[in-house]
Amino acid sequence: RAGMLEAAAGPGSRDSAANASAAVGFVLLAAKSSQALVDLFINYDMEVSAGAALFERLARAVCALATAAMVQPQGQAASGVQRAAATAACALAARLGEWAGNRGGGEVFAGGEAQEAAAEATAGGDVEYEAVRSAKATLSSGLALFNKKPAKGIKALLSAGHISVEGEDEAGIASAVAAFLSRADSLGLSKTAVGEYLGSEEPAAIAALKVYLASIDFAGQHIDEAIRRALEGFRLPGEAQKIDRIMEALAPAFLADNPGAFKSADTAYVLCYSIMMLHTDAHNPGVDKKMTKDEFRANNTGISEVEEVPVEMLDGIYDRIVAKEIKLQGDDFTWDAKGGANEGQKQLGGWAAALASLGRGRSKAEAAAEAAQAAVACEMASMARVRAAGQGFVAARGASLARPMLQAVGRDLLRALAANCNGAVFTAKLLGEEVPGGREAAQASANGN
Repeated sequence: RAGMLEAAAGPGSRDSAANASAAVGFVLLAAKSSQALVDLFINYDMEVSAGAALFERLARAVCALATAAMVQPQGQAASGVQRAAATAACALAARLGEWAGNRGGGEVFAGGEAQEAAAEATAGGDVEYEAVRSAKATLSSGLALFNKKPAKGIKALLSAGHISVEGEDEAGIASAVAAFLSRADSLGLSKTAVGEYLGSEEPAAIAALKVYLASIDFAGQHIDEAIRRALEGFRLPGEAQKIDRIMEALAPAFLADNPGAFKSADTAYVLCYSIMMLHTDAHNPGVDKKMTKDEFRANNTGISEVEEVPVEMLDGIYDRIVAKEIKLQGDDFTWDAKGGANEGQKQLGGWAAALASLGRGRSKAEAAAEAAQAAVACEMASMARVRAAGQGFVAARGASLARPMLQAVGRDLLRALAANCNGAVFTAKLLGEEVPGGREAAQASANGN
């Protein structure tokens, strides 16, 4: 959804109105609950290993669409999606106001437990949002490097500690890298880059490939089904030697889960490669004369000195491969290192003033700010404690979490709301930005025209 919104908000976007409308609809649905929004924030934006900062991306994309509604060319009305985005921006700000205003002082623990949690947070490092954001930026740059140069990206991510390794031995590193690559979807890794790395001739990559394939459950599957299963996580490289290395590693992994399927791993390896040749022949539109079943049988006769592959198995493989192409998973998402009162004001109430203060600078009450940071530290310590107990998704509690959320998207919300309430000129003045239209527009605004 965030990717849809970012594409729709970008210049020259070709995304369909239907996709953008569905994405804005998702934000409107999420913005019905302040709990849902803050849960999204602490589980993705405040968790470095979670990858994408989903709340920030969603909020910024909605605000960009909402702001665009007020800068349409003369005579051109805002689209329905842009008007819906303006409503969503109002709803996001209103829910943040509810969260901050209806949860007391943001106390997360009681008595000595609060002091204990604060001490743990201090010992564990700075949990302020800017620190988390900085760590995410390091992770993002490492992922972007991986998507361009996989081997260098892995080294950078290991060096920065974003790939957690238990022990310094080669086996520990291979296991850590394999586990990291298995999270390609959640991290936004390029499936092509994952395949290129796993097919690399580097010893570290070969070790990671073996662990990666060994972690997949192939039990009870036909060997062609095992290939389909393995290729759910990466795009097979186009280079023959890399394909060969992957198929060579897949064979023993398949046999480990299906003992007795073949007498030798070499038989499974040669058959895997033959299956990929059949697949290319069957589904490449450039091949006019397709391989027949008899030809496939002949190609796989005598491929092993210790056994013959049963004809029934070959026929089954042929039928399944020809009937259904192996969909080599593509790159649906990749990381990039790159960001008079009307009805909207009535909905916001007093929270509009809090948003406006972000545009003017930091709060003057430094003591209050320090207290807010301590409350966030307690909340994050609580979150770490819950995760340590084995619970993956954490529910937010503290009102103090509204502060880092506003640090992330407050200026964007202010821009969107001010633009819809008072227009582009007022917004530029409020945020100290260049006034659209130059001096003439600014003078006209000053004169009330």
